[in-house]
Amino acid sequence: MPGYRGRMRALVTILFILLGLTACSGDDSPDSNNDQVASEVPGCSEVWVDGETLPDDYEGCADEDGGLVAAETTECESGETFTTYEDRFYAVLGGEITEAPSDSPEYQQAHDECTGG
Repeated sequence: MPGYRGRMRALVTILFILLGLTACSGDDSPDSNNDQVASEVPGCSEVWVDGETLPDDYEGCADEDGGLVAAETTECESGETFTTYEDRFYAVLGGEITEAPSDSPEYQQAHDECTGG
């Protein structure tokens, strides 16, 4: 089973292929690219809900405008992957999502536990 980096490379490759196919189709509207890609990616507001579980295969989400938001990740000493969204949410892949700003003591503690800092 491919690791997180392998899945991210695959997602990026698929996105480039989709963009290339759309470009070759003769439809030059920028929205057609976003619509096609965003339909393959879950909405950020659907994924990032306080108290819910972040999918362990999370690679990113689509914002309200259909734009892609790639996962910002940090590899933890434990082997888990810590990720954030909009400086407002954090979680490890497959773990519980917490809503707390990145400048909060709660976030800092979770990040330090991850990185050993």
